[in-house]
Amino acid sequence: VKRFIELVANGHIYEYLAEQIKDEFGIKYKDRDEIKEVIFTVLFTANQFIGQPEAGPKRVFKDRFPTVYKIFSFIKKGDKTQLPILLQCIESHIVLSRISRRIAEERPCLPIFTIHDSVITTVGNEGYVEAIMKEELSICIGYEPKLKIEYWKKSEE
Repeated sequence: VKRFIELVANGHIYEYLAEQIKDEFGIKYKDRDEIKEVIFTVLFTANQFIGQPEAGPKRVFKDRFPTVYKIFSFIKKGDKTQLPILLQCIESHIVLSRISRRIAEERPCLPIFTIHDSVITTVGNEGYVEAIMKEELSICIGYEPKLKIEYWKKSEE
């Protein structure tokens, strides 16, 4: 469990699992998006899927993180949609009820928009938003996450 939390908090879980799957099955993923799809299959498929031939990555996850796998399996018992629903509820609570609310209270004129686990703001305010996100996430999950600032670029048309 500690190793899983450490990898997630540091933003390395995808790379770690990609390497483990490569070592086990010789499958190499071209980019982070491709391994992300595999991880979604690992986490969000029904518990019974683990017996399927194409469930090798799920078995790798179970072998590397047996306690985490048991917890996730328990949550999904009877309904595989319960884990993603639970995670979405946690994410929306943190982003909307904690981070966005705090920004709105502290800087009511600052424009912010949310997209899933991201908070969008204007250039020059990204450091402030990042600091609030790190503080609130640390309070909620007990670890300071590794965040990445991205800038929107005007599309060339």
